[in-house]
Amino acid sequence: MNQLEHPVPERVEARSGYTIFIEFSDGKSGEVDLSDWLDKPVFRKWLNREFFTTVHVDERNAIAWGEDGELDVCADTIYMKLTGTNVEDLFPRLQGFMDEYAWVVSHRRSNCLDGLPGSQSSPPCQVWGA
Repeated sequence: MNQLEHPVPERVEARSGYTIFIEFSDGKSGEVDLSDWLDKPVFRKWLNREFFTTVHVDERNAIAWGEDGELDVCADTIYMKLTGTNVEDLFPRLQGFMDEYAWVVSHRRSNCLDGLPGSQSSPPCQVWGA
């Protein structure tokens, strides 16, 4: 795996309860309990055990359920849940970019409202063509 690639799922199967066993291309594997997602309406389809057992890796490398991929979860989300990593660990090239993006968003929020009707300040800022 080179620096630009990230792990993709190679195999997944349903286990007891709302647990899946998954193997990734970097050799990481294990069980992931998804029961904490059942409070979200979209995942209540898993209450039907037959549906839960249809879990598979689809053509986009997502973890999917149902014959037509009726429900899917990004494999990166499952990988982070399995390994305890975060987005920055999984995608190191994003480090710095996210900080810069957050700065731009906060700058726009704090400064670009200036100059709008009802404000007490200067003309609007020119960040990203605003």
